[in-house]
Amino acid sequence: MRSLFFAVVLSVSGAIAWGQTSMPAETGAPLNRTVAWHGPQGDVLLRASFLFPRADAHYAIFPTFIRRARYQPVVSEGRISIPDAMPNIAVQGFGPGTNWSLVRLHARDGVEVLHVPSRSPWGDGFFSDEPFSADDIVPVTQSAAGDTYTLRPTAPLAAGGYILCGKPAVDQGGWGRVCYDFQVTGSAGS
Repeated sequence: MRSLFFAVVLSVSGAIAWGQTSMPAETGAPLNRTVAWHGPQGDVLLRASFLFPRADAHYAIFPTFIRRARYQPVVSEGRISIPDAMPNIAVQGFGPGTNWSLVRLHARDGVEVLHVPSRSPWGDGFFSDEPFSADDIVPVTQSAAGDTYTLRPTAPLAAGGYILCGKPAVDQGGWGRVCYDFQVTGSAGS
């Protein structure tokens, strides 16, 4: 049990360290991994977190249900407020193969939560490594294919909380995501 504990601690700390810096092959100089909103007064860094949603059994198996869908609370204090319904999010250092998902947060019992669905063995997403519900994912477009690019939603966002999570291309089949949350205060109609 102790070795399992140390393995989890070391892998999480390694993932956090990986999420902060990288070494480009052509220069050898460290490149910070950052995600920022292009605001009118300049770039504002978004708050980073690490999401590991599949650490426990989560599949619904008939006739017993190991676990139903989970609603993970997300702290809203200290979150960056963005007045633009079509924000430009600048990404640096993650590379072009990072699979980004922009996910809408929900209010549940007065708290903002991230919906992490369970997967039915008879459904389409049973073998998917996407931890989010397809109904909550907002499509985004990527401006370029280098180490620095911009993400932008394809349609104006409604006011509320969002989380942008990326799965690095080097993580083949893993569940961990590097996430950045923000609050949209402008409405889709403005």
